[in-house]
Amino acid sequence: MTALARMQTRPSDLREPAWLSDYREAQGAHFKEHGLPQPRLENWKYTALRMLEQHEFRSPDPVSVLQPEDLPDLAVPGARWRVVFVNGRFSSALSLLDDLPDGVRVDSLAELDEADLESLRQDIVQDFARPDEALAALCAADAVDGLVLRAEAGARAEQPIHVLHLSLGQDGPVLHNQRDIVHLAAGARVTIIEHHRSLGGSGNFSNRLATIRLAENSHLGQLRLQQMGDPDYLVTRQDCEQAAGSHLDYIGFDLGGRLVRHDLNCRLAEPEAKATLCGVYALDGKRHVDNHTRVDHVAPQTASEELFKGVLDGRARAVFNGKVVVHEGADGTDAAQTNKNLLLSPHAEVDTKPELVIYADDVKCAHGATVGQLDELQLFYLRTRGLPEPEARALLTFGFCREVVDRVDNFDLESYLTGQLVDHLPAGQAMRK
Repeated sequence: MTALARMQTRPSDLREPAWLSDYREAQGAHFKEHGLPQPRLENWKYTALRMLEQHEFRSPDPVSVLQPEDLPDLAVPGARWRVVFVNGRFSSALSLLDDLPDGVRVDSLAELDEADLESLRQDIVQDFARPDEALAALCAADAVDGLVLRAEAGARAEQPIHVLHLSLGQDGPVLHNQRDIVHLAAGARVTIIEHHRSLGGSGNFSNRLATIRLAENSHLGQLRLQQMGDPDYLVTRQDCEQAAGSHLDYIGFDLGGRLVRHDLNCRLAEPEAKATLCGVYALDGKRHVDNHTRVDHVAPQTASEELFKGVLDGRARAVFNGKVVVHEGADGTDAAQTNKNLLLSPHAEVDTKPELVIYADDVKCAHGATVGQLDELQLFYLRTRGLPEPEARALLTFGFCREVVDRVDNFDLESYLTGQLVDHLPAGQAMRK
């Protein structure tokens, strides 16, 4: 058994209902049986986790040394409220949750009483028994805290809620697991900014599992900004169940981390449900980012759109595996899937695999992927207009990413994200002049 499989991050004296303790034990047993997912598994073919076994992770200290004055540089424009988790544990001292909109409730999973836990039992007790789900099983077994966001029917949050996940070094690398639950009732509308940052650069491993349920005609805007440190690891899995007329609008920005993996799963269970999944990744050095998406069109007249773009420099590696499954009877499905990549170095690598599986008639489905370099004619044109080569390359590279950035509908937030992205592009600082 590996050191990671032997490790337990939840407190041994944790007080919780018997059904939850039994569930944790079962999921822990699944992880110990299978260990880390191996490349021989199709879903992990291009993402090896061997480097995780080289670390002796420790359990995080639940007490945070951070103070509110330590956070100004981490603020995101356009967000009125802030929810902060430090190494997977909620920090009320660092959060700003006054005057939440009527009908919108934010809780810490660790602080829920037995009645509240029972009401969420359907979301908590999920079986992750397959070998390729071992990290989800680890999170289900050991996560004791996380975000619980619930919106009542018709509730509206006019401004985004900033959910800040901080990974903090504590005398060596730590492993922290977190379990999040989001429920939007009929007609509710909420936008969250999911922000992953690390402080200290200790090679921490963040493992996160989220369950989302969207009721009829609800809308969840989700912007994920990932800015982990150079030596840090992040694995996220998100399962979203969508009712009639609901819409998940996801935009991801991956700008850091040593090894990052996102699993985005959507189940369009009723007619008129829609999922929009977009992302951009700007990687250099030896960074590795893997975006795995799966959209199941179960009901007729559902729609999904996926657009992921990547810029890779140095020896960076990106993986995109998008799978759309149109189930029997899901007539009228409209699904589009695109992955485009720009390689700025001969040593960068992309593995892209868009997939369509269709069991219904009368559908409109398309997918495609491209991998290429900067257009030399466009570069020459900009040079003849007086732009130095570094600035010209940076301008063309940002233009390649712009299609994703333009989907952010908050002007202040779009400007902020543009700056963050430009800073991660070659010669990006020159563009700011």
